[in-house]
Amino acid sequence: MILQRGLNPFLASIFIAGIVATGMSTIDGILVTKTGAVTRDIYQKLINKKATDESVMKLSKVVTILIGIIVICFGVFQPGSIFEINLFAFSGMAIFVVPILFGIYWKKATAQGAIAAVVVGVISLLLFTLNPTIKAFAFGFHALFPTTIISSIAMVVVSKFTKTPPQETIERHFAV
Repeated sequence: MILQRGLNPFLASIFIAGIVATGMSTIDGILVTKTGAVTRDIYQKLINKKATDESVMKLSKVVTILIGIIVICFGVFQPGSIFEINLFAFSGMAIFVVPILFGIYWKKATAQGAIAAVVVGVISLLLFTLNPTIKAFAFGFHALFPTTIISSIAMVVVSKFTKTPPQETIERHFAV
């Protein structure tokens, strides 16, 4: 509305087209990333290690359509502010910061600790976001704040009780 009322219609059209193009580019990038994660990282590396590129391509088309349909349904049936949706989505991605930072700066971080941090982080984020009783324990902070603390604790505790990486791995990653 500000653009339409404050600018020449031609300039307003160009600015609005730019905003829409930016949104489409972002959505396109996220869709491609999620499809790749499902088909390559989950299907080809964990479920069917002998999958051919052709079968992965077919699956990626199906996954892309399914994710697109889910997103459209979410947009139609779960109206919410774009700010709330983005905040929740980026909070979910921010959970991965804990294992990344510990992996970069703490020599005793383990893969099991990282997995535990992510699993505990996702569960905590959902509980702090969706359960009003648990949300009260955040003391007015966004759900990501207590979730990061809980995820960090899980990372440290599980890493302490699991086998540390071999010394050669530690030296390779921490050598200056």
